[in-house]
Amino acid sequence: MTDIRPKPTPQRRPVSPAELMRLGLILGITMIGAGILWTGLVRDQNLLDAWFSGNIFIQIVVGAISGATFSLILWLIGPYVKGFETIRERLVRIIDFRAVRWWHIVVISFLAAVPEEIFFRGTLQPVTGLIIAAFIFGALHSITPLYFVYATVAGFGLGLLAEWQDSLWSPIAAHYAVDFVSLVLLTRWVRHDNSTPIETVNLVSGEPPA
Repeated sequence: MTDIRPKPTPQRRPVSPAELMRLGLILGITMIGAGILWTGLVRDQNLLDAWFSGNIFIQIVVGAISGATFSLILWLIGPYVKGFETIRERLVRIIDFRAVRWWHIVVISFLAAVPEEIFFRGTLQPVTGLIIAAFIFGALHSITPLYFVYATVAGFGLGLLAEWQDSLWSPIAAHYAVDFVSLVLLTRWVRHDNSTPIETVNLVSGEPPA
């Protein structure tokens, strides 16, 4: 007799930090390449003038403070927002936080911030405008409906920084800070949540706590 019982859905293995970095590198090269081709060749603009100008230090400080503040505020108010727990649980299923170390967070944040800002704010936004670029940015990050809203708002804020400074230094720094702070907080939350079957380790050393 043929067994017609439905087969259990296989559980997808979480992505390791190494795999995430490889994927980020591939996507990053693709986005930067597309930005160079469109801005440098099609629009015939000087890339440094189009993307990077002004006082680097001030722009990076402004961006980093803006991004870190945004991320911390959202983390604090998140538990009071319906759907926030779904986002955290979805991210935990996607990424293997047991293997995450501090240098993974540094590299992953860099691989996300630089290429995405060059592509979305440096290449797409001058063509489509601020609102449409932010909407596309949100749509491509929409792992849940609430995350779509979050990413769209973040994209709008990053776009405002780019227009205000007429440069990508601030949005890159802000994007980096958002990702860095969010990954640190999420990693610590996962490893200190007794309901999560992930051993508790020190984020910096990777060793169990004394």
